[in-house]
Amino acid sequence: MCRNWICGLALAAFITGIAAAQGFPQKSVRFIVPFPPGGATDGLARILGEKMTEAWKQQVVIDNRGGAGGNIAAEIAAKAPADGHTIIIVGLSHAANLSLYSRLNYHPVRDFTPVSQVVSIHTFLVAHPSAPISNPKSPSGRRS
Repeated sequence: MCRNWICGLALAAFITGIAAAQGFPQKSVRFIVPFPPGGATDGLARILGEKMTEAWKQQVVIDNRGGAGGNIAAEIAAKAPADGHTIIIVGLSHAANLSLYSRLNYHPVRDFTPVSQVVSIHTFLVAHPSAPISNPKSPSGRRS
């Protein structure tokens, strides 16, 4: 037979292991989108949220907080408890806002932890072939 304190210690370690093994998330996840409903980022977040809900077996709630170049949403996310149950999808404006605004109520690098790159978008500058320009670098903008 084992001594009472040894059995108690073994039981405590076993229960702690079970508690630590409980899955994430423990409650619904708030997915903040820094743009109003209906845009590309909102659509992407809704698709991702649906997939995360299926995978995690917990509801992922889309919370659109448009305005101020994403600063409203970023501030809400930065002030949320750091328990992993609040996430935000950000884009280029998140990085640019530090140089565009003289004062932010959050720091875009220190107050956030990157989780994953979700999408990569290629952008192009195009003009009608009859436009009198050949490239954005030419000083006059005229075709040579």
